[in-house]
Amino acid sequence: MVEPKIGSYVEALSFPGQSIEELLNSNGMTQRELAARIGFSTKHINEVIQGKRDISPLLASKLANVFQPSAQFWNNLQSIYNAEKQRIEDEEGITEEEKDIAKRLPYNKLVSWNYLEECNSIVDRVIKLRKFMGLSDIRNAPAFMKNISIASANSSLAFRKSESLKIDDYVMTIWLKMCTLSFNQNVPEFDKSKLRESLPLIKSQISGSDINTSVNTIKEILSNCGVSFSIIHNLAGAPVQGFIKFQNNKAVLCLTLRQKFDDILWFTLFHEIGHLLLARQCKETIVDFSSDSGLALSNEDEADKFAQDILIDKKRFEVFSARRFISEAEVIEFAKEEKVPPSVVVGRLGHSSPNYFSRMANLRQRINWD
Repeated sequence: MVEPKIGSYVEALSFPGQSIEELLNSNGMTQRELAARIGFSTKHINEVIQGKRDISPLLASKLANVFQPSAQFWNNLQSIYNAEKQRIEDEEGITEEEKDIAKRLPYNKLVSWNYLEECNSIVDRVIKLRKFMGLSDIRNAPAFMKNISIASANSSLAFRKSESLKIDDYVMTIWLKMCTLSFNQNVPEFDKSKLRESLPLIKSQISGSDINTSVNTIKEILSNCGVSFSIIHNLAGAPVQGFIKFQNNKAVLCLTLRQKFDDILWFTLFHEIGHLLLARQCKETIVDFSSDSGLALSNEDEADKFAQDILIDKKRFEVFSARRFISEAEVIEFAKEEKVPPSVVVGRLGHSSPNYFSRMANLRQRINWD
């Protein structure tokens, strides 16, 4: 059996005008008589019946005066037809290239994280990905990313990208959408002063025994400051550690867990809070790539210094790290004094002497986010 072309499905649709014809036949009325009753030309009525014209709101209201169905019935009939016709035309426009791109995108992960619903066909997958990504064609992702990749003083998106960075434009488009979907509209307006005042309270939460409880409490604290905070799943091809966007005088802050250790999570959190506090204006959006990418934002050093100084006192750390040999017990004691998890001290020591990561690996908590 030869499969019919998609275009034939459009032709097979029952268009709204056929319902008018059925009513004419059941009421023994001609097209000419209907035209005279409602003040339209016979040609107009015939073209609607033939599917060459839509049922306009005006025609719907006129038909409601002649036949039993209401104007809303006729308008709905036309809307349903238009939607079904558009769906079929969208499917007809799907190319093999677009299907191939959709096949390699992390659709199943998006389903498991409740962003999308399961589907049984590649065509349905393409349609759902188009809508999720906000693109009329998945192939438009590179052009979309190129359009937002240049930062300027007047740009609404301060997005820094390097040619050497392994970015998948299609995955990045998905990841950006995941971030924007996390925005909690109920947070108050962003209050930079209140956020700065809340820093000690936020820091006090990171030493908790349950990291999920700590994150949820920090989320509430940030919410009171006008910051919608979320942790977004990491996707291969989107080597990012943070996302900041100012929207309607509110702030969106998202983190990923690419390296899944608690010390990296806490440092990244304060690093991104540093960006929030250091932002020159509350209009830009910042996509902050991971530190291992070799790419830095213009104020990256400032944000790093901010996070370091908030977590551990600079002068006390200099004295502590100058010791010839530092034991686990000393790290634990110093962490208590600084009111941070021991892993944060290990992370700070490991930044200059990587052997600490292996020697004191048991002091770092691995986070299973997936």
